[in-house]
Amino acid sequence: MSKKENLSQAMYEMFGVGKEPAAEKAAPKAAPASKAPELEADLLEEIRKEVAAEVKAEVKAAPAPAPAPVEENVPVTYLASGVTLEGKLTAKGDVEIAGQFKGEIVTEGKVIVRSLVQSNISAGSLNVMGGGVVGDVNIKESVLLSSGTCLKGNVFAGDLVCSGAVKGDVEVKGNLALDINASVEGNITTGTMTMAQGAVISGAVTMGAKKA
Repeated sequence: MSKKENLSQAMYEMFGVGKEPAAEKAAPKAAPASKAPELEADLLEEIRKEVAAEVKAEVKAAPAPAPAPVEENVPVTYLASGVTLEGKLTAKGDVEIAGQFKGEIVTEGKVIVRSLVQSNISAGSLNVMGGGVVGDVNIKESVLLSSGTCLKGNVFAGDLVCSGAVKGDVEVKGNLALDINASVEGNITTGTMTMAQGAVISGAVTMGAKKA
């Protein structure tokens, strides 16, 4: 305390004059700023960066999905009734013959015959719905001969369902099904066979054997 302040205090105590000096009050010391929030914020930021880096690495390492296959629109080749065509017909899609055709048919799809066709046929599958076929047929999957139809030539197929007539040798990898109206004039080699009562076979039958 200064001399002036001491004199003022003594005057007040002795004579009651002057001003009572204000009591010194120790100013409260400011509490040290807590570093906990800063440390927590730094820790959270580090964790966020680590997680983001791991996610980025996983996304980068993941293989890109394969593009969806584009479906190709392959048109159907159609030979209308009353139309006559001679030559080689090559296609990727299905072929439907309602007119007169002579030559050769090669396709990856299905061949539907509704008239008389004089042709060797190589296809994915063959349905003879009317008329018939004169020529050899080499079919990857199944051959269907409807009742009243005829196939004059050798048949190589995955499966054969016959309700018509075949005049030629038949070689089937899978099953040969002969309906009540079916008739085969030729030798048969097949994996398995079902035969309805009334079906006719004129030739040798080898079943369960595999040709070289």
